[in-house]
Amino acid sequence: MAVDNEDAGHPAAFAIDGDPSTWWNTRWGDDVKLPHAITVDMGRAHRIAGLVYLPRQDGQLGGTAENYRFDTSEDGVHWNAAIERGTFANIRNNPDSQQARFAPVNARYFRFTALDEVWHGGATNAAELSVIPADAD
Repeated sequence: MAVDNEDAGHPAAFAIDGDPSTWWNTRWGDDVKLPHAITVDMGRAHRIAGLVYLPRQDGQLGGTAENYRFDTSEDGVHWNAAIERGTFANIRNNPDSQQARFAPVNARYFRFTALDEVWHGGATNAAELSVIPADAD
């Protein structure tokens, strides 16, 4: 796993720990600017057809990704944009699990990049990030 920024109390590993009560959070501050990215190695290649994003679930909206990019890679070096620029419409009013689908691809790695957050600040968070298997359709 790789991340460009994390708060010591909310490390990136919390974004993939299967526990919605924990979350990855970037540092807060005037010097912290978007975008922020988290890269996950799934251990082996999978055929995937979507992503799932769950923002932090403690009632705080700051840092909740609204606009994002989602990239995939088979080798961690060459990347393809599965979603160039996506939007979680209405996530400000409905901060629950969000899904976005795309054409099936083979990937070992995925990278979620928060391009903008609901309050247009500089931080971002994720309680859970995962992918949707292509055979789930």
